[in-house]
Amino acid sequence: MSSEKEPVCFEPPDWHRRLGEYRELFDRAAPVRGEASIAYSAYPWTPEIPDRVRAVVPDARIVYLVRDPIERMLSHCAHMEWNRHLWGAQRSRPFDQLMEDLDDPMNTPVWCSRTATQIERWIERFGDDRVLVIDQRELLTEPPPDPVARPRVPRGRTHIPLAGLGRRAQARRPSTRLRPALARRLGRAGTPGRPPARRAPRAHSARSAPAAERGAARAGRWRCWRPRPTRLRAMTDLPLDHWTV
Repeated sequence: MSSEKEPVCFEPPDWHRRLGEYRELFDRAAPVRGEASIAYSAYPWTPEIPDRVRAVVPDARIVYLVRDPIERMLSHCAHMEWNRHLWGAQRSRPFDQLMEDLDDPMNTPVWCSRTATQIERWIERFGDDRVLVIDQRELLTEPPPDPVARPRVPRGRTHIPLAGLGRRAQARRPSTRLRPALARRLGRAGTPGRPPARRAPRAHSARSAPAAERGAARAGRWRCWRPRPTRLRAMTDLPLDHWTV
């Protein structure tokens, strides 16, 4: 993988000027090279990215991790709230406003969570035999696949269960332990055997409204999301039974 996490090379308007620096992020001797940038799944905020990637790496293979869209959208909103000083004009938009204007192209928490729409754009450029969709939960509940025994992606399919990528998978409980740096940032760091440190109460504004979503109001609001996950299930043969919608 690239030496820099999320290089986001193909996102800025001057992306072609950064290609030289981009190449230096990879081990040229490695038989397979890759990177991961969340901005590559942010249509319509950055609609040109799949075309730019194809222009530079026409034979690229795309691995797309999917997650419950509601959980993902709420996590995105929480991330923007936590880092609101980095998001410019978007930081002033309350959560309720984001939910009332779902089709605003700058509503990145919503659009990035419309997984079927995002994946279709990559399939249109690279073909469904070069786009592999993986349910994030499988990575939490199954051991890493054996790369030697990894089969090729069958033509016409965009999903292979992780259990079929190597030796017999043995289910394991997902780890809930935070990395030390992240734990310190969230105020949860502590020594073994002691309760984690508690953060001082933080005032909640309207912008952190995800925590206020409850009961019937939440169910009604999420109903409009159902058609897109249904389309994703049809595209990938993934059951996604654990999703909210």
